[in-house]
Amino acid sequence: MKSFTNFKSLFAGLIFITGSCASQFSLAATDVPVAGDVVGTKLTITGATATGSDNLPALESAEYSIDLTFDGNYLNEYTSQWGGRTKMPVTLEYTLNTSSGKVDKMVYYPKGPADSNINGTFREFTVYVKTSTADYEKVDDYLITITNKTDAGQIKAPRLVEFGKTFTSPVSVKIVVTSSYHTNANNLPALVSCGEMEFYKNANTSVEEINNEQIRVFAEDGYIRVTGSDEPVKVYTIAGAAIHASAKLSQGFYIVKVGEHTKKVFVK
Repeated sequence: MKSFTNFKSLFAGLIFITGSCASQFSLAATDVPVAGDVVGTKLTITGATATGSDNLPALESAEYSIDLTFDGNYLNEYTSQWGGRTKMPVTLEYTLNTSSGKVDKMVYYPKGPADSNINGTFREFTVYVKTSTADYEKVDDYLITITNKTDAGQIKAPRLVEFGKTFTSPVSVKIVVTSSYHTNANNLPALVSCGEMEFYKNANTSVEEINNEQIRVFAEDGYIRVTGSDEPVKVYTIAGAAIHASAKLSQGFYIVKVGEHTKKVFVK
């Protein structure tokens, strides 16, 4: 994954928060962490739209098209109308390739490191997923919290949004942005911006259980032990997140892969 960690000196100044629907947002919103190495398969986006509350395109110009958020270029960006013309909330809707299979999470990249202006970084937003068998289902309300409002590195860091469940046969994902960060001292309505948007399904750990009497996989004192095999060992949480094979684990179930074989192990 592209890492944006070395540009903290790009911006220093006041950050304001606006959004006409911010007061209607859930107080129990899930805080969105900074993304590390994302484990899983990146899905293919085939199209996207950006719409304001007036049902018209939320776009400053073709130079800032929503298509730029899935072109693999982390230095350009989508931006809604400037100068108080954006009609919040703004809905970003992404169509996924029909062979996606599943979707579990997304990564939101604010505007790239070459742009020192942080206008439009998401603050409050809600995610919905549509599948081939059901209309849009609300996933959750989310909140990006900026604790240091002069730290461009923190503001621009990619954000991992875990859905908390797996959606099978996804068709599209809708993100409704109700408020954003900006530097506008005149308190004009906020705009919305996005460098890249990515969607993922968790790593596949559902291969057949180990059926080899010589290979033994078990937990001991919080560690995974493997005997009878020299093949590479990989450990995953039930959600599919990779963990170092030699790490001490907390209580719970884990998926252990030995070569091409796998076993579910409970750590006490």
